[in-house]
Amino acid sequence: NVPSTSSGATTVRSTSNAALVQGSTRTFKTPVSNQLNELFLDTVPGPPSPLLRPLSATGCYVEVGGDPDDRQYFEVDLNGSGSLPAGYRVPINLYSDISSRVAVVLEFNQAVSPTAENIDASRLQLQYKLDSGQWTRVTAEVELIANCTESGATVRITPVGVLPQGRELRVVISPQFEDLVGDRNIVQVDDFANMDSDFASFDGATPVATADQFLEEFVNKQFEDRDSALDAPRADWGPSGLKASFAFDGTGGPGGEFDFHVPPNTDFVFDTSSTLIFGGPGGVPQFSQLAINGRMDVRNLFIPSSSSMRIQGPNPATILASGTVTIEGKLSVNGSNAAQVFTLNTPYQPEPGAAGQGGGGDGGTASYLTNQVTPRGENGYGAFNSPNGGGEGGEGGWSPTSTSTNRRSGGGGGGVFGHDMPANTPGAFCVDQTIYGLDAESGFTGGPNAFSTQDTSRQPPWGGHVGPSPFSELGGTDNDFLGTKRKDFDTSGETLVTGELLTAHAGAGGGAGGDGTRVPSGSYPPANLIPADSDKGCGGGGGAGALTILALGDIKVGSTGSITAIGGHGSGGENTSGTNRIGGGSGGGSGGHLILQTAAQIDLSAVPTGFKAIDARGGEGGAGENNLGGADENEQAQIRRDAKHDGTPGADNPWIPELDAICVAYTISLVTGQTWIVRAAGGDGGPGVIQMHVGNLSGADSLHDIVYPGAGFASNLASVVQPYPHGYDGIVKRWVDQLLPVFGRISKAQTEWIPLGGVTVAPDSSATDALSFLFDGTDTGTGLVDSTAGVVTPLAPILAPASPIEAAGLPEITGTRTIRMDASGLPDDIYRLNPSLLALFGLKIGAGQYTVASAEYSTEGANQYLDLTVQSTDPVLDPNTTVGLVELIPRYFRVTTSGTQDSLPNSSSIRIEFQATGENAQGNPDEAGASAWVTDISALDTTAGSATVRRFLRYRVSFDIAVGGAPLNSSTPRPTLEFLRMPFKF
Repeated sequence: NVPSTSSGATTVRSTSNAALVQGSTRTFKTPVSNQLNELFLDTVPGPPSPLLRPLSATGCYVEVGGDPDDRQYFEVDLNGSGSLPAGYRVPINLYSDISSRVAVVLEFNQAVSPTAENIDASRLQLQYKLDSGQWTRVTAEVELIANCTESGATVRITPVGVLPQGRELRVVISPQFEDLVGDRNIVQVDDFANMDSDFASFDGATPVATADQFLEEFVNKQFEDRDSALDAPRADWGPSGLKASFAFDGTGGPGGEFDFHVPPNTDFVFDTSSTLIFGGPGGVPQFSQLAINGRMDVRNLFIPSSSSMRIQGPNPATILASGTVTIEGKLSVNGSNAAQVFTLNTPYQPEPGAAGQGGGGDGGTASYLTNQVTPRGENGYGAFNSPNGGGEGGEGGWSPTSTSTNRRSGGGGGGVFGHDMPANTPGAFCVDQTIYGLDAESGFTGGPNAFSTQDTSRQPPWGGHVGPSPFSELGGTDNDFLGTKRKDFDTSGETLVTGELLTAHAGAGGGAGGDGTRVPSGSYPPANLIPADSDKGCGGGGGAGALTILALGDIKVGSTGSITAIGGHGSGGENTSGTNRIGGGSGGGSGGHLILQTAAQIDLSAVPTGFKAIDARGGEGGAGENNLGGADENEQAQIRRDAKHDGTPGADNPWIPELDAICVAYTISLVTGQTWIVRAAGGDGGPGVIQMHVGNLSGADSLHDIVYPGAGFASNLASVVQPYPHGYDGIVKRWVDQLLPVFGRISKAQTEWIPLGGVTVAPDSSATDALSFLFDGTDTGTGLVDSTAGVVTPLAPILAPASPIEAAGLPEITGTRTIRMDASGLPDDIYRLNPSLLALFGLKIGAGQYTVASAEYSTEGANQYLDLTVQSTDPVLDPNTTVGLVELIPRYFRVTTSGTQDSLPNSSSIRIEFQATGENAQGNPDEAGASAWVTDISALDTTAGSATVRRFLRYRVSFDIAVGGAPLNSSTPRPTLEFLRMPFKF
């Protein structure tokens, strides 16, 4: 046991038995439980208690103006309560006035639990008192500054937003707040930090209306909302301002005019490790470009009808075209097909899986053990060759008899990427079985008399399961894509959904087939690897890769063109007689990822209806018993029902077992001559994901940024694309969701909710609780920044004295950066009470243009003065010059384009919108009660006594850099907001 020691602490308890105003007690004891006190020494018995002066050398205090040396300590009285010095009032924490900023720093007598749950505004609250006597919380941030110090711990509480004027304030420690070992107070501690807030006043006694502002200069991202989904790409936030984004980093290749034309009658291979390509204006090879890591940067890409471009290699492919992409031939990123098992009686020679391409996963390897029997085929690889990410390998089969069919093995499962494509009828619960690769299939079972190598007493061996999906079940299939979409965009229930993928993905490889083994001893595994007693399974098909085409101009597919990401086919296992397939067939690789995005149009008008010009199917599974099923057979003649393990109708159906028979009957009705159970066959790979990102899918089909085949209707898209693109409903044959571009003419930014604080809490009955917002420079009907002939329209000055005013001698240049003006003409007292609101206003002195850096209001007798200091980057003022006309011009924002201030080209627009809300029971923004977005900020005003309470405000900015649909290029001007302010009067 460690002896307990104490130095004789002196404590003073408040009425809530909570405030420890001095404490040097240190108790060491042996931990006696399996709780926190087994990990930490409880240096001070009891709960954490705040320290107060004068009984403690240190204590809790208020910090003012962000100056750690400007402190006001709470001092304990005879009743044990803690208060600030008599007569001292806490500043009201204005956003616009640094000198008014406050923070409450709490010193505790011992170390506290540092968890986020404990250091939280729910356990350490700053509160103010209502007229009813009820206390309510002030929005604040809580931070643990120091812990396990000599005195104990230090916590900082910083209010966010304006403190209510002329109100009683206090800090409350909830009973849940605890020290390192979990000790807590029995009741809340609430009388150790009492204070009063100041109020706006000219005479120090009578409250008057004042103002504050939220000024965003985009230097940091503190209030940028990065979590909410936006219906356009995000604008670029800081540090030089908020700028219209254009996330297209293509340059047009060398010289900006690198046109790459695949030569006629050429099968061009684009390796995503590195490939040297040649191009120039009109496709004439004047320049060369080394395309590394799958990135091709061109102006125009053209593939003639007699040629193809095959993408291979380990990396995804991205084609950046500052012009157009025209595909008359074939553009593919298909997975490789598995090779047949041609060698007989060579179980010591592995059968490798086929390679994935463009980032697709390889197929699993069969018979991979070289000095003993291989119990089952290897699992296929997922995208980017992640182990075990593809279809599952089939189980090996064994038999003690010499009859080869008695050891027939299970087939490998297909790889998975996208979700299965539903059949058109009778409903979405049946998958499309009219062609291979639109649904992922497990491998088929081995021979009925074969024993499983995984369970040596079980017959038959099972086929491998389909591979795992890269998508989580959270959100269903609604978020199985890359980017952001408008879900149900053509209805009033539109919502924004962010996809799960963080980057372009790729397909997965198929699982390998199992080996068939004769074991004369009747006990598996055999002691030795005997070549004559073994029949190998086949390696899996490779996964298709990822291809992203980003173009400023049209992406056009011609009448003979195609863009494909089809998974590699599986193949059949080893034979003992002809093509009887004793070894397990392999699974097909899954389809890949095709992303087509353009700032213009995707033009499919020349594609014949019914021709699958854009295809991301999975590969077909390998053949099984008697060479039936699988890739060796006519795909329309051997359509197989999904089967897991035994293939019995209704068993392990991937949808609803009761509906299995309906789906089987439906598929049988499509094509005659089915072979439902093909022993040892591999399963088909599942489909990939196709994404089409364009600016407009609203309105009539003829207005879409997709030009459809045939008569130009969206319904015809279903006949030329498989699987259906994400967001396209193949049942009703129309778009229901719109995938949003990651670049284009529109970009947006939005703030998080900005706490206003207690701005509508009146200090007394003589003051108003009204709130009004100030903003100007935009059209209140549209929210668009006012401009004329490419120049932002300046606002009318609020102060414009002629020079000089003889009686006062003003305005007068009083220093190299300061001018004094007569302030009696200011239109509102808010600028006298809070001259910080004038920062960044424009100042015109004669012909010179300046920007206000700071302002100071003062009086001398009946005279009122306003001293304005201009920014250090402005020209120096000369006190000896004659002052001409001086104008003080409001600025609520400032626009810069291409380095020119107040420039806003006619091809660009900026829209600014606002939203406000109250607080919920937890003191957080009330999302459900938020106002509509408004372009006239005065619509958010509240009158005295209004039932509507505004506690939070936010804004969003929308840039359009191609008003009217002007063509985009890398030199399109992009305007920037240098700052944006939102003043509010209360």
